[in-house]
Amino acid sequence: MGEENVHLCVAKSKLICPSNVHYVRWITEDDVEAFAEPLQKGADHGWTLSEFRELLDMGYSYCAVFLNRRICSIAGLWKREADVWEVIAVGTKEDYQRQGMAKSVVCFVADYILQYIGAASYTSRRSNTASISTAQSIGFKYCTNIVNNDKWCANNPRLMVNNVECHLIKNL
Repeated sequence: MGEENVHLCVAKSKLICPSNVHYVRWITEDDVEAFAEPLQKGADHGWTLSEFRELLDMGYSYCAVFLNRRICSIAGLWKREADVWEVIAVGTKEDYQRQGMAKSVVCFVADYILQYIGAASYTSRRSNTASISTAQSIGFKYCTNIVNNDKWCANNPRLMVNNVECHLIKNL
């Protein structure tokens, strides 16, 4: 059995983007040299162009903070369902950590999500306190309505699970 995940969510009115935001933009095929580099120390490589295209075809999108045409911090968007979109794959190169870059990319994706649907989702391993703190710092709150990793923070009504409703969606 794997490590337990926690689920957080945020509504538009609760999102708090940092004032010292780093410039963030969507990653495109033109960034092939940047995304081919490994993001994590010790990794052999990043994505090939064909891997990046495959991710896009599967509905994933990624944004990044770039410095000197290199990715310093990254976050992704996963459209789990038509009305359940999630911030995913947040990472910052070791040399750039604790500079607010992760907050910037998470806020960028969450803000994008909130332009289209009522709540943004975020999942992390319970032990990843840095990830959880980053999400909480821009307004994400723990959502109690997660069962077997199924998220019930959605615009469309869902059946209650264990008599629990998402507190954000209920109050939208």
